[in-house]
Amino acid sequence: NSCVEWYNDVPLGEGEGKYPFCRNTVAVAALPDGKTLVSIERSLTIKENMYEEILPLNFPMPNDLFNGGTRRYTGKDFEYTSEMLPEKELVIDTNSRSLTIDGRLTIASMVPGQTLHIVKPSRRSAHVIDKKDLKSLYIEYITTAAPKKFHLAGAGKVLSDSAVALTVDAPDDFCSDAVYTSSGNIRAVKITGADGVRYLFAANIGEEEELFDGITIPPGKSVLQKCIK
Repeated sequence: NSCVEWYNDVPLGEGEGKYPFCRNTVAVAALPDGKTLVSIERSLTIKENMYEEILPLNFPMPNDLFNGGTRRYTGKDFEYTSEMLPEKELVIDTNSRSLTIDGRLTIASMVPGQTLHIVKPSRRSAHVIDKKDLKSLYIEYITTAAPKKFHLAGAGKVLSDSAVALTVDAPDDFCSDAVYTSSGNIRAVKITGADGVRYLFAANIGEEEELFDGITIPPGKSVLQKCIK
C-alpha cells in the first residue's frame, strides 16, 4: 500500500505550524493473468479544509497529437467520441460502471452503484517531462464521481472511496461477477482474471491489524491470492 499525507504549509492561524489535512491511501495489484490491474483507493480528510477541486480516482487519459486528438469511449448503453479542448469544461456521467477506450483499454468500477464520469478540461494541463513550464499536452480524466468545486470538508470526511480494475481486450462481461467488500478499514475485491482464475485482493487501509476471510492483514498492507472459496 502507498499512503500519502497532504500538508498545508501556509497556515492561517496565529502560531500555527504546518499540518496534514488529507490522507490518501492506494493499494494496487497486478493479477498473474498478465492483463489486469486492480486499484483500491481512499482519501480521508484529517483536518477541516477547503478543497479547490475533488476528483475521485482521477485516472488520466491523454487525448492529443499522439492519437489524433480523438478518443472513443463505449460502455453499457453509452457511446461517445471525445475531441480535445472543449470551449468550457465538460463533465459527462456515462451511467456505466465500465468504459472501454478505443476498443482496447477497459476500466471498470467494482463498487455497486458507482458510475464512471469523463471530465474534459478546457485547457491543456500536462507537460513534457523536461519542459515542466510548458503545459502543452491535453489530458481528460476518468473519475468515479462528478468533481466537487471549492468543497469544504470536515475532519473524518471521506473524499474518495473506490475500487477499479483495468485490463486490455476485455470480454463483454468483464467485472460482471466482481464482488466488492467495504468493512471498517478493509477494502476487498474478488475478481475473475483473463486466465479464468478467481482472485481475492484485500487491503487494510487502517492503522491496526485486521482479519478478513480468515486472513490476518497487518496495518497498511494488502494481500493477493487465489480465492479458496
